Amino acid sequence: MLFPWNQATLLSLTGLLLLLDVAVSVNVLRLFAIAMPGIVLVVWAAGRLRLPARAMFLAASVAVIVFGAYQTIEKHAVNSSRGELAGGQFAATREVYGKLQLLAQRTQPGEFFLQAGWPGGYLPLKVQNPLYLPTLSRWDPGFNKDMKPVIRQLDARQVRYVLWTHHLDERCDFTACRDDLSPVRSYLTASFRPVQAFPDGDVLWQRVEGREPADGRPMM
Repeated sequence: MLFPWNQATLLSLTGLLLLLDVAVSVNVLRLFAIAMPGIVLVVWAAGRLRLPARAMFLAASVAVIVFGAYQTIEKHAVNSSRGELAGGQFAATREVYGKLQLLAQRTQPGEFFLQAGWPGGYLPLKVQNPLYLPTLSRWDPGFNKDMKPVIRQLDARQVRYVLWTHHLDERCDFTACRDDLSPVRSYLTASFRPVQAFPDGDVLWQRVEGREPADGRPMM
């Protein structure tokens, strides 16, 4: 059998172009979204292994069925709470469901809202990330130690709410941390106030009207 150069090359180029599209700021969500060409190539390559076709097909079928059943049962068990917000219907854990409902009561669809640690709330709440970064996590490939652009964007877009994720404060208290995110914490303390603490440790901060932004310009 001739090697299918055309099909393999097309899939490889498609996967490469998709990867280059997200290479500036790679994260798990973006890799998941562009993974299909790679998955197809892996499955195709596995099919060319010199193993008895029947045994390989049977093993693969059993593995897919078991994995699919496990995923289905686990997801239904964990994400048992269902609802509908501005972004559409969603399923989540009870804890996340309650958090999203509270956030939906405070935010408006289309407004700028920062979820500092994980971009999981933007879609169901139908809000916009005000930053050039997906998150403020130091593990994000696009993370920059210079926090001045972050603060400027929060001020320029008059972000009303910031959801601070507890895992950003690694091994320290919010007020005692001394790391790359310290300028952002100081900015939140000066221009915002905590209005809601969630059971998972996340804290919602609300902008206090009348306070001056970090660069000293009067707020509009």
